[in-house]
Amino acid sequence: MHANLKSNFLPVGLLMTAMAIIPCGAAQIYMVTAPGTAAPPATLGGYSMQAFPAEIRSEFTMVSDVVALGGGTLGFDNPVEIDVVGSGWSSWSHGYTGPVYWSMTNALNLTLPANTQAFYMYVEPNLRDFFEFEFTSGTTTAILNINGNAMAQYIGVYIDDPFASLTGVSITQTTADSDGFAVGEFATNTNGHVPDGGSSIALLGLGLTAVAGLRSRLHQARV
Repeated sequence: MHANLKSNFLPVGLLMTAMAIIPCGAAQIYMVTAPGTAAPPATLGGYSMQAFPAEIRSEFTMVSDVVALGGGTLGFDNPVEIDVVGSGWSSWSHGYTGPVYWSMTNALNLTLPANTQAFYMYVEPNLRDFFEFEFTSGTTTAILNINGNAMAQYIGVYIDDPFASLTGVSITQTTADSDGFAVGEFATNTNGHVPDGGSSIALLGLGLTAVAGLRSRLHQARV
């Protein structure tokens, strides 16, 4: 939550993870919620991932984009405030203490850098309570129940065709007003990477078919 805002409601939630897939033309877009509030894995859907470069702009600056891997940009449709965990933003999860980006509204559309096949981020509401969030990319949607008590939640998105690209991710806080939310810890697939022989994608696809369209409800929190 933003450091200047406080709430006395500190529920403890049960964390669940799930994946959801929906066809997107010839390719499929996948959403992955594991590892939940733990540190991000090195790969997503067979793609090798790399974090964005360090943020060099000052804390509390309002910005409309973030410099991405390879010199591209991640764009926001509404200005967001740069906060640092432990300073302008009270806490996060898994020991992360870097910058996050506070959306003061309850909806935010992200435009991904060109030629992105995989992308992940963490999200956390501004108040210490559970709030439902809907994430959409193409026609794929996942719903997570996230808590604002030091439990920022991972959400990963990837496309199974390395010759296709993701264009964006939309985030909507769909229940009671969370007084905005922060996003951060962005990463994209390294340039030119192709999933290993397609085998990782194929295996994931087989496992995910049984849960296609699943609406996952995860509980996380932040202070």
